[in-house]
Amino acid sequence: MPLFFAMKHKRYINAFLAVCGFAIVGWLSLMRPDWLLSYGVFTFIAGHFLILICLTPAGNLTLGDEREKIPLLKWLWQLFKGQMALLLFSIAAVIAFLGAGPSFAEGSITLNFAENVIKDYSKWQWGIFPWGVYGIWGAIIAYVSYVKKGEPYLYQIAREYSSRRFEPSLKTFVEGTNSGSTILALTMVVSAIILLLSYSIEVIFHIHHFAVPIVTYTVMSLVIPLISIRIGRKLVFRLTTKNGSLIKFYSVMIFIMVVIIIISCFANLLFIKKFPDLYKLQCQQCTNYFYNLPIDVRFGTLYWGWWLIWTPLAGSYLAVISKGRSLREFVIGLLIVPFAMFCFAILWGHEPIMWLIRVAENLFLYPLTFIHFETPEALFNASKALFLILLAIITWVIFGKMIGHFKTTAFFYTGFMPINEEVKQNRLWLKDGIRMQGISMLAKKLWFSVIGTLFLHTLAGWYGIQVQVGALAILVLAALYAAIDLFFVRFFTDKVWIGNRNIPPY
Repeated sequence: MPLFFAMKHKRYINAFLAVCGFAIVGWLSLMRPDWLLSYGVFTFIAGHFLILICLTPAGNLTLGDEREKIPLLKWLWQLFKGQMALLLFSIAAVIAFLGAGPSFAEGSITLNFAENVIKDYSKWQWGIFPWGVYGIWGAIIAYVSYVKKGEPYLYQIAREYSSRRFEPSLKTFVEGTNSGSTILALTMVVSAIILLLSYSIEVIFHIHHFAVPIVTYTVMSLVIPLISIRIGRKLVFRLTTKNGSLIKFYSVMIFIMVVIIIISCFANLLFIKKFPDLYKLQCQQCTNYFYNLPIDVRFGTLYWGWWLIWTPLAGSYLAVISKGRSLREFVIGLLIVPFAMFCFAILWGHEPIMWLIRVAENLFLYPLTFIHFETPEALFNASKALFLILLAIITWVIFGKMIGHFKTTAFFYTGFMPINEEVKQNRLWLKDGIRMQGISMLAKKLWFSVIGTLFLHTLAGWYGIQVQVGALAILVLAALYAAIDLFFVRFFTDKVWIGNRNIPPY
């Protein structure tokens, strides 16, 4: 009996400490993101560690059975396809989150400003980012799964090094970080699609859900109790069980939230008409929460955090397509794209990007010139709406192809890596897998995550999004730093650094 109470109190203490830790990270992301960026100063290690592997005998190590590797051109195409999909999601997110928002958050980011901030941080802090981070995460997962014959979880790199008493805490932290970052990454894409579709309708009808943010917030809040009542629970259950899948669930969510946002636009119009004096009052303190630091720090945290929350998914994708390849092939193939981008930037700068933007604008404007518009502004709005709709649909389709066949919670812990369903599953020991469940177990959390992101963007614009991604990015980086250290040590334990290829499994 005393043992039971001791274990119970220990769980309470651990839970309390976890809450305090998350609160501190959240506060830092809001008030001192510069401290988070300082913690990220060692992000450059990941890319340089991959290059070190290439230059040593460790690069000859094969990740699994060489006979199972896919053809070289197909592998390079898979690498390119994955990076292009992530680039498309990033473009959609930039336009959705930075393209509109409350008045104090609009117009603060230009292409030149973004380029200068990214270039400055990359020179002295980030290194080969984010390819280095994705590559090292993928290399660790591949090593654990294909070489050591473990399960595709980052925490398994700590096997044989961690004390058994710390294994539950370690496993819980990595599981939470992995699933949390994956949920947020998917949430950002879904929220971007919702906003792009909403913007397209708003442009056409000259309505604006940021006009009175508190009204939009109130209307969207009505969705929360709807999910909890019987009809809402039935809808969620049907979308996430039997023949349901993640993409079906998210697609219904996208449709519902676009309708809710458009309703909130008309509620804004009604409020402005009824209370014009209140509408003119603007909160003079709104910017004080975010302008306590230079805007380049805020944007740097947003950029840094955006790429980091994709680390578990991107790393697992690299691991699953690279089975049978050597570590050297893995690294060289991964770094082809950043090397090409570096050469491109040295030769031509960002002028070709501006040219592509101008060409895209003309492509959308030209077909519409054959339609009669009363004013040039109407023509411009029509082309803008068409662009937003097409970008949202293309993003939606690619997103659907990415997650369409996943139907269990395993996706949020192992990403694209398949898992062995016969392995013992529990929430304690590093040698075991996680407990797999149906998507319905996470459905409410996924829906609330999207609603919360839309709430945050409505009230605080991209500054609020920066708080989200910055807070979770620091947890991903903490897990990654520890994993890199253990990976480095593991290479000594298994004599990989001197070219040993007869590595015993766990």
